[in-house]
Amino acid sequence: MNLLIVGVLSLLGYSYLSSGKRLQNLTGKPVKLRLVKQSGFFQNLLTTKLEMDFLITNPNNQKSNFKQMQLTVKHNGKTLSTLDIKKSLELAANEDTLLKGIKMNVSNLTLFNQLKDVLSNPEKLGSLSVEGFFWADGFKFPYSNEIKLTE
Repeated sequence: MNLLIVGVLSLLGYSYLSSGKRLQNLTGKPVKLRLVKQSGFFQNLLTTKLEMDFLITNPNNQKSNFKQMQLTVKHNGKTLSTLDIKKSLELAANEDTLLKGIKMNVSNLTLFNQLKDVLSNPEKLGSLSVEGFFWADGFKFPYSNEIKLTE
């Protein structure tokens, strides 16, 4: 009986460790940013709505289950928007999965302050920094990437 318990615990431990090891290769990055038209004058006066697409790459042999993502969008080190997205999504094995249309509202006052900096120093336009974490199969994966604002 004790041998059976030790065997089951060993199998469960191996399964847990191997699943963690296989998930070490998950990566994510923002791939596109778009402006979204809003209806209503007052809404447009206060905020700008943006949409971002985010690509998660699963190079592993087994599928994974995406659960949550936290992201912070910054320009020149100043935060424009933060999001906490909870969504259940299956990440297919050996494939890329695109999370489309992640919506965020950015205060026009914040954008105006950033625009003043850019107008005084045009080299500051550069890119947006997107940083945060996403969770899949109970493991936390960090990411940090840039979205270029100029071509």
